[in-house]
Amino acid sequence: MWRDLHFGFRQLRRNRLFSAVVIVLLALGIGANTLVFSLVNELLLKPLPIRNPENFYRLESNTEKQVRPDTSFQYGAFQVLEKSAMFSAVIAEQEFASNAAVPFVSGGISRLVTTQIVSPNYFSELGVSAVAGRVLMPADAARTGDIPAVLSYQFWQSQFNGSRDAIGRQIRLKNFPFRIAGVLPREFHSTDADRAPDIRLPFSAVRVFTGYDVPDPRAAGGIAFALFTRLAPGVSAGPAAAAVAPQIRASEEWLAWQRNALRKYPLPPARLEEEMRAALNYRLSFEPIGYGASQLRTQFARAVRLLMGGVVLLLFAVCANVAGLLLAKAAERRREIAIRAAVGAGFSRLVRQLLAENLLLAVPGAALGCTLALVLARTLIRMLPPIRDYGQYATPQLLTVQPDARILLFAIGITSFCVLAFGIAPAWRGARAGLNAALKPNSARHHRFAGIAPVALQVCFSVVLLAAAALMLRSWWNLDHLDPGFDRAHIVEFTLDPTDAGYTAEQSGAFQRAVQERVAALPGVRSIAWASRGVMRGFGFKATVVPQGTVLPRSTFLNTSSNLVTPSYFETMGIRLLAGRNLEISNTRKPPSEVVVNQAFVDAIFHGQNPVGKAFANGTDGNVPPNFTIAGVVSTAKYRSMREPDAPTFYSAANSADSQRTPILYVRTYGAPASIVNAVRRTMAEVDAGVPLVEVATLEQEIQASLWQERLVALLSAFFGVIALAAIGIYGALAFSVGRRTRELGIRIAVGARVRHIVGTVCAPVLIALACGIATGLLASVFLLRWTERLLFGVRPVDPGSFAAAAVFLLACAVASAAIPTFRAIRIPPSSALREE
Repeated sequence: MWRDLHFGFRQLRRNRLFSAVVIVLLALGIGANTLVFSLVNELLLKPLPIRNPENFYRLESNTEKQVRPDTSFQYGAFQVLEKSAMFSAVIAEQEFASNAAVPFVSGGISRLVTTQIVSPNYFSELGVSAVAGRVLMPADAARTGDIPAVLSYQFWQSQFNGSRDAIGRQIRLKNFPFRIAGVLPREFHSTDADRAPDIRLPFSAVRVFTGYDVPDPRAAGGIAFALFTRLAPGVSAGPAAAAVAPQIRASEEWLAWQRNALRKYPLPPARLEEEMRAALNYRLSFEPIGYGASQLRTQFARAVRLLMGGVVLLLFAVCANVAGLLLAKAAERRREIAIRAAVGAGFSRLVRQLLAENLLLAVPGAALGCTLALVLARTLIRMLPPIRDYGQYATPQLLTVQPDARILLFAIGITSFCVLAFGIAPAWRGARAGLNAALKPNSARHHRFAGIAPVALQVCFSVVLLAAAALMLRSWWNLDHLDPGFDRAHIVEFTLDPTDAGYTAEQSGAFQRAVQERVAALPGVRSIAWASRGVMRGFGFKATVVPQGTVLPRSTFLNTSSNLVTPSYFETMGIRLLAGRNLEISNTRKPPSEVVVNQAFVDAIFHGQNPVGKAFANGTDGNVPPNFTIAGVVSTAKYRSMREPDAPTFYSAANSADSQRTPILYVRTYGAPASIVNAVRRTMAEVDAGVPLVEVATLEQEIQASLWQERLVALLSAFFGVIALAAIGIYGALAFSVGRRTRELGIRIAVGARVRHIVGTVCAPVLIALACGIATGLLASVFLLRWTERLLFGVRPVDPGSFAAAAVFLLACAVASAAIPTFRAIRIPPSSALREE
């Protein structure tokens, strides 16, 4: 075997250009597969780095027609699960939301960090240890002073430069002191695979932040927990959920009565019972969560699977490419191989030698490809957007592509596949060649159509990949050039919340009014407004409504979006008033309150009738007193994303008491919106530098961030399609044909054959391969690309324009790749025919 490898290495050195082309081609094919598999591994295959992830469940609730499950529960539900014998362990962690973001002062600068309050057994049950210091202990939950805090690895690195001197230091959160107890491992984020809170705190932090212990109704109603369990031996998830559901509903009902009694204006018992019946009408379930929760997985899983299928086709195309090149090279070595056979080399010996040479090509290609994949994977991960929760705050995603056993085994397996896939046919053909056949003149009748199959296969795969790339590029173009219904070119948004700095509602209102007056006076500012929800962030409030006097079945929901805005919102966003009048600020809370609806709301709820002056209510019973009356109608604008259908939306007016619920400041400018950012920052700091500015982005940036999946899939699809082009394969097939038919072509030229006859003779087999490959590829595209439908926008999976573009582009590349071998054929001197004898 070593002699085979040594001789093969000499052969590769003798043919450096050929070897380099094959290695680079394999590197692209193997690297692309390893790159996408790394994402698949990170998003779909890697379990949480905790103890026994296979027995780890999350409690979820679902109602009819609910878009996504609810994972928020009160402390009472945690107590119910703890007391049940159906679970061997129960842990709780505070849900990611705006109330988990708190001010943190460092170096005199206030910034927001994400905190998470966890149950006493959180780290011991998950089996997570600290890399520095210690994790939280059960005794920490009862501390009344010097409360410990545990930092995430990323926060430790960014804020303390990874210094162990941070352990034991005091930090201030919401102006309360905490003591750093330890640092968590880099690979442990949380039960969420994408992101991690900056700081973990024990239950005792609830008293510091709220003034009440966790079980107290005044605290328990304001902090939502995600609950996780391990099932006891012999217990299954379904019966466990059915057993604890009545107790959890009873605990939530008790909490609702307690919190209602604490209100300044309690709800009447009948109204409270009605609200509880609607709120408690859910179904509980325990869902496996051993791979962690992941927004990126939910959003990107289908696209990753599609890309995985695409790179598999790419690998087949690359193998066909290399097989064509090796067939051409085998034609040059036919005499050598035949002589080896004549002097005693057996068939298996020859095949082993040729496969050893192929292995020497595949291993460097795989090494180069895997290296490129791991480098590009980190770049690809950095292109992914931050993760947004149901609150206003974006947290950085923490996916990290690290080589592990799965990626290594995948690379070995794919390399072995390539050696066999592109090497077996040339090795078989070369080893079966006889001495007499090798020494006789070439016969066009035997070799004219050799190499057609690899070219046809490659063309087929290339057509599918290019058609998919064309569909993805068109979808991205359609979304990027879609009118969102607002002025995307001149608006910048600032996310902040004065309540994070300890402001009351009245103080928040005063702060916002001061900011509004000063920012409006800045040069270049056209209009400003406040809103409760930002656009293009993937989330928003939804409410079920019904026109007054109409009763809907409970299975029929008229889900509408809502936003709390100041009256200048429509002018600032560039949304046109179509009928009625604008919102007016009112300090009365007595329903019905006036709202403005968009045209999509009119079409969905009132079926195109004039809605001005009409009323509607929350829920499905329109006979109850209405909650809202319609003052005006505005044009429809996108809300959550560019892809969503026009969302029926109603806008409520924000008064001074609502200031703490409108943390988004929109500033519309006459010129480029980015030019006003620094001036607005300075103005806010002049009003109060202690209010942390969470996020700044133009609406154009928000739109581009919302299109990250479409852009990434389109660019990767185009990249894979270009790699798979038939250029090198067609070149190899023609070079193979010309090399095998040198004598025949020389005789044809000697007896007076014209150039067009020579070109036709040389190119006819490849034209047949092209025709077969394109026809087969288009037929395969019709069936395979149906799986892309959910990723497309404004284009159908079977799109004649995209398919035609793929075929024409491939034909153009085929013509270009055929030029050099064809030119070589027509330049063959007649004397070469005699030398072939």
